Amino acid sequence: MAAPVTRSMGAWRRAVRLAVLLAPVVAAAQSTGVTQSSDIQKRLPGAQGPAETEIKKSPPRPKVQAQPTPPKNPSPPPSTPPPVASFDKPADLKVPADVKAPAKARTDVKAPPPEDPADLTAAATAVDITGDERLTRFSLALSGRVPYHISKLANPFRILIDLPDVDFRLPADAGKQGGGLIRAYRYGLLAPGKARIVIDVKSAVKVEKHVMTDGKTPRLVLELAKTDPARFVADVAPVLTPRPEARKDNGANGKPRLPNAKHVIVIDPGHGGFDKGTEWSGYREKDVALAVGLEVHAALEAMGRYEVHLTRSTDVYVTLDGRVAFSRSKGANLFVSVHADSVPTADRAAFVRGATIYTLSDAASDREAQRLADKENAADVLAGAEGGLDAVNDVDRILVGLKWREASEQSSEFRGGLITRLKSTIKMSREPARSANFAVLRQGDCPSVLVELGYMSNAQDAKLLVSTEWQKQVAASIATSVDDYFAKLDGRRP
Repeated sequence: MAAPVTRSMGAWRRAVRLAVLLAPVVAAAQSTGVTQSSDIQKRLPGAQGPAETEIKKSPPRPKVQAQPTPPKNPSPPPSTPPPVASFDKPADLKVPADVKAPAKARTDVKAPPPEDPADLTAAATAVDITGDERLTRFSLALSGRVPYHISKLANPFRILIDLPDVDFRLPADAGKQGGGLIRAYRYGLLAPGKARIVIDVKSAVKVEKHVMTDGKTPRLVLELAKTDPARFVADVAPVLTPRPEARKDNGANGKPRLPNAKHVIVIDPGHGGFDKGTEWSGYREKDVALAVGLEVHAALEAMGRYEVHLTRSTDVYVTLDGRVAFSRSKGANLFVSVHADSVPTADRAAFVRGATIYTLSDAASDREAQRLADKENAADVLAGAEGGLDAVNDVDRILVGLKWREASEQSSEFRGGLITRLKSTIKMSREPARSANFAVLRQGDCPSVLVELGYMSNAQDAKLLVSTEWQKQVAASIATSVDDYFAKLDGRRP
């Protein structure tokens, strides 16, 4: 047994010596890139076959391919910065309503200019009238504080409140009922950017106190108390507006009209603003007049032969003097005022209907014409905007009397043609041709008519007056009659 063990130990020693001798060679080969590598596998005692060290040659390493030559001026790598975290929300991410993204700081933002008090506007939402005939409080609720001006007018006694362009959001029947010293009140636009409230008082009053309150709902508050009529009148400044100058020719702006120039037509939708005119079942005369006026304007413009103007194209009040002055400033060759009528008593409303065309005359053609003229001429009084035309001396009227007579004849001629055209479209009244002293028809040497389209107080007429289709038909008839009139005047048609 000793001999085999001795032989095995000797073989083991020889293998160890051989490994020690070969170690430097293997290390040198690895460091110099020799194509040979040593694969030493050791078989442990007890493994199949005798324990031995086996050295194998590795297969030759594949040749390294040459790399392409880099360009002489290589482009620098892109300077795109590395990606950073983004706080932009994805398209499908819903941010809660109460969470706001942080705003980016800006250095170019300028402070807004201070508000101009004249540009402030507000909505009027409610009116409260409290107290008795010893002391009455008028309170107007507004959405914001606005500047205001208070004045007075006599004959009859009225308190005026002028405001900026206020949006009146009051109930439809607001102002019809008063209380204490207040009989009633009216409101609306007096001119673009200017609103007015007119308070009718039962007797002479003084404004004891007025204030614009602060708070969430500002209020304009007036406290009214009785006073002596003489003191009231003494506080009222005279209201006189200059009389519109009579035109020196048939041209606009003082320039003679060229032979081939277009005729100038002025369409005057009646009432407007706080002057609602006649009302029926929530419909208002001022809206009907404006709708028809706009349609007439469009129809005449489409003909291309006329220069057409409107005294108002929105829901704003224009004084009677202002309408006359506007027409004269445009050098109108024809003035047509559009209205709707009514009767004061219910027993007549059922059968009084139809359109009527009025011209100017010193004396009314009948009692009904006088009643209507008085009502229409009082519009400026209701608006607190009466002027001084009648207060100016009448010498000017005498001087231009001859021109007015000529214009009166031309007005009657146009009225005849208009009645003929309207008969084929709408129902006419029993006496469709009437006359009275309407302030708005005092146009000097310009032919003028006032058209009452029907009676808002009559159910049948009222339904037609608010019909869009009916309004278009009436407007077409009016436009055609205008064209007929000037065609004959110019000799365009026999």
